[in-house]
Amino acid sequence: MHNRSIIILLLTTVLTFSTLYVPQPILPLLAEDFSVSRSEISLLISLTLFPLGLTPIVYGYLIDNISARTILHWFIGILAVTELSLAFVMDFRIMLGLRLLQGLLLPAIFTAIVTYISNLSAAHQRQKSVSRYIAATITGGFAGRFITGLISDYSDWRTAFIVWSIGLLIAWSLL
Repeated sequence: MHNRSIIILLLTTVLTFSTLYVPQPILPLLAEDFSVSRSEISLLISLTLFPLGLTPIVYGYLIDNISARTILHWFIGILAVTELSLAFVMDFRIMLGLRLLQGLLLPAIFTAIVTYISNLSAAHQRQKSVSRYIAATITGGFAGRFITGLISDYSDWRTAFIVWSIGLLIAWSLL
């Protein structure tokens, strides 16, 4: 049971980190569609990354009072909804707001996943499990960029957001 749970958490990690980097390969397309400059469009990444450095400490306290599983259940669900919403946004400011919201959700998810994996792993397996988590973060970052670029080459950029939201909903249901 623990191995299955850890695999689901690692899948969730890949999908969550992918979500972080979805806009990066399509920034030029987004800039064109929303008629904004390159510096303005880069806010889609910057606004999401900014909370990653500030909020993990706060979320650590949150996890002390609420189970990591509960946080994951709610925050992955909200992340999936925001990701799907990004596919239908017509106003750049709304897109920025959704990405900022994602930036506030992501550190809680990452902190909860590490906590959950650590709690599920036996003491002698903990280092290996956390190493797998780190590998999943790197895989997710790559997948978010590569798969989004691939999807947008063969379809519309909005399709990429839909595909990632479906992945998150699958992870949410498995959790």
